[in-house]
Amino acid sequence: MKSVTISTFSLRVKTHKGKRVEYYRLDRLPMLRKRSGAPAYKNLLDLLDEYFRRLKRTPARDTENLCILTASNIKRETRSVSAFLEKGEYGIQNDLMHVTKKEVTHQRRVEDAEMMPYYFLAAIPKESKRGLIGFQVEGETSIKGYFEQCFEDFLRHKCGECDLEIERVVPKRLMNQYLTSGRISCLRFVHLQVPKEIEERYMLEDIANDATIEVQVKAKRGSAHLMKDNIRNLLRRYKDGEDFVQIEGFEYDTIKVDVEAGGKLRTVDLAAPNKFRAGYNVTGRVVMKNGHPTYASIDTAGREIVREIMQSLRLDPKGV
Repeated sequence: MKSVTISTFSLRVKTHKGKRVEYYRLDRLPMLRKRSGAPAYKNLLDLLDEYFRRLKRTPARDTENLCILTASNIKRETRSVSAFLEKGEYGIQNDLMHVTKKEVTHQRRVEDAEMMPYYFLAAIPKESKRGLIGFQVEGETSIKGYFEQCFEDFLRHKCGECDLEIERVVPKRLMNQYLTSGRISCLRFVHLQVPKEIEERYMLEDIANDATIEVQVKAKRGSAHLMKDNIRNLLRRYKDGEDFVQIEGFEYDTIKVDVEAGGKLRTVDLAAPNKFRAGYNVTGRVVMKNGHPTYASIDTAGREIVREIMQSLRLDPKGV
């Protein structure tokens, strides 16, 4: 069974006033008033709800990239909105084969789009300039990039010159979970430049500027727990500015930790923890139907995750 993951991001809406960047309160986005009596401000959740219901009525077609977007199972709560965003690509004709009969049973036409549902959840605390978004990821596939592009166009049509700012958010609790509960398979001490003597000796001049050099400490099978038992103290020393370890004759710029968790190999760069790509594997918490999680089951799992993250960020999860 394929894995189902929810990745979380922070959400803000910004505008530029000269050289200054200003972030809007997400429940008071200024509207372009096109008729008398129209509201001067709107809640971003209302705009998301409006956008999804428009997609449900009339799917958005991208003739340049040959794809189509629609929405279903739209659910609006006090401080959140969730839905299935369904994206399909078209422009290809091919045969569909029955896997047990081993014979062609259908032919996909150029005008046919294979619609794939992806769960989406946005949560915004009261009177806040920051919200949270959860996107479903299946394997390496997500709706995030396409949603960001399409909804930003809709938002500008409603609010004028403004930009969505969607950035990955990884609470320390989640990172600690991977580092202490996962199998730590390797510590990598990385130097971002190849030493001159190695470059010259092995004639690496052509690639030296794009290469790094590493010293690796790998755990053998069955001994990973020894690394895990001590990793938290070692990481605390590194983050507090203490020397992690001195390696004679080798200077390193950062330390990377390779962790096996949730069936995947993940890397934590201690110099840039915000680049840690993490997601919550919810495969065991959802009900699968026709190869996809049901909306009710993934909505329950997604809301639990987002509420936990909001609490860890000291945001009010009430109404999510």
